[in-house]
Amino acid sequence: MPLINTKFLPQPLLSQIPQQSGTWLVGGSVRDQLLCRPFADWDLAVEHDPAGLARAIAEAEGSRVVVLGKKKQIIHRVVSAGRIFDIAAIQGQTISEDLLRRDFTVNAMALSLPAGRLIDPAGGRNDLERQVIRMTGKKVLDDDPLRLLRAFRMAAILGFSIDPETLAAVSEKAGQIRQVAGERIRDEWQKILRTPDSAQWISLMDQAGLLGSLFPEIEALKNCGQNRHHEFDVFDHTMAVYKGLEQMLHQNRPALTPNQTNKQLLSMPAATELLKHAALLHDIGKPQTRTADNQGRIHFYHHPGAGAQMAGQICRRLKFSCADAGYVTFLIHHHLRPLFLYRAQQREALTTRAVTRFFIKTRPRTPDLLLLAAADMTGKKEHADTQFMDFAAGLLQRYFTRHLPARQRPRLLKGHDLIHELGLCPSPLFATILDRVEEGRLAGDITSRDQALELARKIVETQKDA
Repeated sequence: MPLINTKFLPQPLLSQIPQQSGTWLVGGSVRDQLLCRPFADWDLAVEHDPAGLARAIAEAEGSRVVVLGKKKQIIHRVVSAGRIFDIAAIQGQTISEDLLRRDFTVNAMALSLPAGRLIDPAGGRNDLERQVIRMTGKKVLDDDPLRLLRAFRMAAILGFSIDPETLAAVSEKAGQIRQVAGERIRDEWQKILRTPDSAQWISLMDQAGLLGSLFPEIEALKNCGQNRHHEFDVFDHTMAVYKGLEQMLHQNRPALTPNQTNKQLLSMPAATELLKHAALLHDIGKPQTRTADNQGRIHFYHHPGAGAQMAGQICRRLKFSCADAGYVTFLIHHHLRPLFLYRAQQREALTTRAVTRFFIKTRPRTPDLLLLAAADMTGKKEHADTQFMDFAAGLLQRYFTRHLPARQRPRLLKGHDLIHELGLCPSPLFATILDRVEEGRLAGDITSRDQALELARKIVETQKDA
């Protein structure tokens, strides 16, 4: 067994471990050290008294011990200075038996402490060199079906391939993923979405049957033919949209603005994976809304609303936060709005007021929605419509240079103006008047308080006549 230099270990940890201790650094900590990847989680397997070692580390670190897990797998956690020490008893009679119960060979290695002798019963170091994710045995997938998804997450993050035998086992057992709690699936899924080339892994998940097991709604997209504007069925279109969006986010091609990357345009920090999630689900409402007219033309009336409802159910299934689920469903519900504006421009019927309404309705997610719409357009045919890209870029420039600065300026009317100037009593009509006046101001149709009051009077008169 080769020796590994243990100088990378924190001194407070080494100082608490005697020469003959029955203590091992295990799992991802060993893997990442051998790959020279940064890590802050130190997983320790201990033959005797893990609680005592945890107390000693906590005292040396000036921290405390938190006990996690259940009776069969209790973890003693110490958090200090951005580092997490997880100390647990070995599972099984020996450290090798413990390691062989772990998911993949690259996670099934240990360093004996403090000497640093490598324990590698499953050949994990060789698989690291081969850059392969390989299960330690078929049973480990049955022990925790989340490992079906974790194989793809690890491959995506590390840039490794998945061993053919492991991939075949995932395909055989794909349906077991439905046994896993939604929040555990969500965490692994979002880690995949954060990677810059996740499209290839999602495609491989589909080939293995795992994507359909995770999202049965996506299966209906396959062989769902579309209208003359599309060269692909709904599933192939969706995958093209996803890949195009990923290229826009991670390679900035094509860039929609000259001064910011596409990713910098997003409305919130976690939007990258959520936007990708929305892209994958943006057309799931199409199969159930598909109709054909007397001429045989295909239509998908109201599919954005149906898709948003279905996506909301998926987000709830995966225990998304209300804010994250709202972001995803909003984008899906409104993903055709930019296309409607584009078609109006092509007919020379696009008005400033229509653009303003779009900005008002979609702010602050306007850039996110335009990125999704741009990717959606690229996924319709083999050759993308570059004119739409120019249109989306123009809308973004207008949004940042005209609409947002205009919103910072004071409103022309407030509620007390309606009371004192027009003699109105507070009512739901106030919101209608103030919104219409604000829309006119942002569109540039109204520039003075007198004009705003005149519009307010017209709205009141219209309500009286109704």
